[in-house]
Amino acid sequence: MSMLQGVCGLVGRICELITRAISWSISLNRDRELPWRVEKDPYKILVAELLLRRTQGEKVVPVYLELVRRYPTPQALALASIDELRKILQPLGLHNTRARELKELGRVLVERYGGEVPRELNELLSLPGVGEYVARAVRVLAFNFKDPLVDTNIIRVISRISGIELKQQNPKHVKFVHNVLSRVIEMFPDAKRANLALLDFAAVICKARNPRCSECFARDLCATYAKCVKSTK
Repeated sequence: MSMLQGVCGLVGRICELITRAISWSISLNRDRELPWRVEKDPYKILVAELLLRRTQGEKVVPVYLELVRRYPTPQALALASIDELRKILQPLGLHNTRARELKELGRVLVERYGGEVPRELNELLSLPGVGEYVARAVRVLAFNFKDPLVDTNIIRVISRISGIELKQQNPKHVKFVHNVLSRVIEMFPDAKRANLALLDFAAVICKARNPRCSECFARDLCATYAKCVKSTK
């Protein structure tokens, strides 16, 4: 099998995985549990994605709700007291750094972008605290761009489905996953729903530890599962 055929086959399997995952993901009601998923305001989506860095969504919810209640606009955030921000952010850890970043974010959005969140990738990446994942998440969730969302959890899923050992620390591996997922996400009319379905699958079924293979609806697509079954025979 050529490399091109291998990539095409992988693209097809991931498309099928996401297709199956979409209806399953909707049934979880995670959109109701994670309020930024149904939010339309790009500013609030950006704030949520910044809070979600290295933090589980369930822990972020009360902090996010209080933060956007107190500071519903970039203008309000720019005028926020650092001490008040620290108090709100304390449950998430790194509250000193997060407080400074958020206040600076408000200032930059007001002074450079007139209080609006930009939609171009390079402009989003210029904002305080914003890396590639957060920038692309904002583009997908707020502006309906067909960007793939690639983090360590998604790399794990693609690694298991493909049977190829892929590591987030390896830039070539990250680029490979990004390129494959770009082709996949382009095929779905709703890139937001497709990305969220894959993220939910990674969080609930294809977990880093103790993956729920016996409950997985995509076992037949998974090269790693096939190897495990073969090794036990």
